[in-house]
Amino acid sequence: MEILDKDFLVKFFYLGFKEVEKYKEEINALNVFPVPDGDTGTNMYMTLLSAWEEINREEIETTDDLIGAIVKGSLMGARGNSGVILSQIFKGMGEFLKNKDKITGREFTLSFVEGVNRAYKAVIKPVEGTILTVSKSFSVSLYERVKEGESLHSAYFHAIKIARDTLKKTPDMLDVLKEAGVVDAGGFGFLKFVEGGYRAFGREEIEMEKIETKREVIGEKTLKYPFDTVLLVRSDTLTEEVIKRDFNIEGDSLIVGKEGDLIKIHFHTKKPTDVIRFFMDRGEIVKINIENMQYEVDELQRKKGKEIGIVAVSRGKGFEKMLKELGVDVIIEGGQTFNPSTKDLVEAIEKVNAKKIVVFPNNSNVIFSALQAKELTSKEVEVIPTKSIPQCISVVSNLNPNASFEDNVQEMIEVAKEVKTIEVTKAVRSSTFNGKKIKAGEYIAIFESKDVRTGKDPEEAALSLLLNLDIKSGTLITIYYGEEIEESRAEKFKDIVQDKFPESDVEVYEGGQPLYPYIISLE
Repeated sequence: MEILDKDFLVKFFYLGFKEVEKYKEEINALNVFPVPDGDTGTNMYMTLLSAWEEINREEIETTDDLIGAIVKGSLMGARGNSGVILSQIFKGMGEFLKNKDKITGREFTLSFVEGVNRAYKAVIKPVEGTILTVSKSFSVSLYERVKEGESLHSAYFHAIKIARDTLKKTPDMLDVLKEAGVVDAGGFGFLKFVEGGYRAFGREEIEMEKIETKREVIGEKTLKYPFDTVLLVRSDTLTEEVIKRDFNIEGDSLIVGKEGDLIKIHFHTKKPTDVIRFFMDRGEIVKINIENMQYEVDELQRKKGKEIGIVAVSRGKGFEKMLKELGVDVIIEGGQTFNPSTKDLVEAIEKVNAKKIVVFPNNSNVIFSALQAKELTSKEVEVIPTKSIPQCISVVSNLNPNASFEDNVQEMIEVAKEVKTIEVTKAVRSSTFNGKKIKAGEYIAIFESKDVRTGKDPEEAALSLLLNLDIKSGTLITIYYGEEIEESRAEKFKDIVQDKFPESDVEVYEGGQPLYPYIISLE
């Protein structure tokens, strides 16, 4: 009968920990579930590091001391979904092995089974295709083969093979993994831990097919629950069952684990303060760790770079918000009477981490500066000669990520031509435009520098011009209101335009632009 002592378990844990450390960045590179924030490897490593530090901090005289240190240390330092789940696997193993100085091979395998069972219970909504699935396949295989009489090291080696096969199948269990073309990061991290631990048996290195881990980080650009919130709470009375019953805060990925009077809580939420407040009323908060996963996702996207980067000239908080939501990387403040310099444009181009870049001048007076900037940078740049922000919005909305850069540029130029723009402003002096006399103080609506109409207010001028144009059925009329126009006024104007053009779709958005009460696009 194989007997495992304290020295074996120390070696087993240390070698598993070091293997995770070795593959930390590869584990990070696989991270798409539950959030593509690229830190699963780091979280698992930090969880194991905390346990290793606890081992070295305590006086470890018995196997029980060792197991207690691993359980306590991993619980105290657990980070992220996979880190907390890993700590719960150790927690379940520790409960099963408690008060055992010498451990048989069969007990060791059963402890893995109990550890995985404990992890499943800690996760409020277990998801298959994750570290849970991979660890379950490993533990069940290990136990079944030892139970049938196979030696521990042989059964362990076979269980690793089973876990690897399960890991390869995780994309078939979880759509987000299949979409990314990767295996589960937490499952890969668990596999690396048990592969490292195998060397404690004194056997040869494991020769197996390499699992591909190089990939592009994908996923939602905007996370529904951006704050990864982890709390360590001390309470003699609070139980896991009570937490699961009373915890009704909006969010997901809730994991609850308890060791003695310490409770570990992991949760993704919009409002981490609500989580803190919940537990402040129910126990003593020992430790809080909050990470903005949205920032991590954005940083990953920025660091890895994009195929096509976008620079746009814009002015107005509404326009800026829309352009950012559409994927514009850098926005340069500018427009009529406020043109950015060539230097401004070059600096913006250099900021974008992308292989190829398109620049939208969004004003006829900026096009030449943009073309000059193109010649002053070593990056591959194309200038789309947009003369208004609505042209840019329409063009960027139609960007095809699956098309080539050259095809996208040609399509952008064609789309921009289809968008016509009306600009409404106030005449600062009397003048003549295309034979029409304009008085100072009148509102004027200008269509593509071809036609102009005046009015006592911006709505009258804009409507006068719209009624003079040949607007075909099905035309989309988009009204962007400026900083001096209230939303309610813009909505009323939209209703008037819709009434005058019942066969067109009329939309209204805040542009927030100065000087121009309305900018209207037709497409």
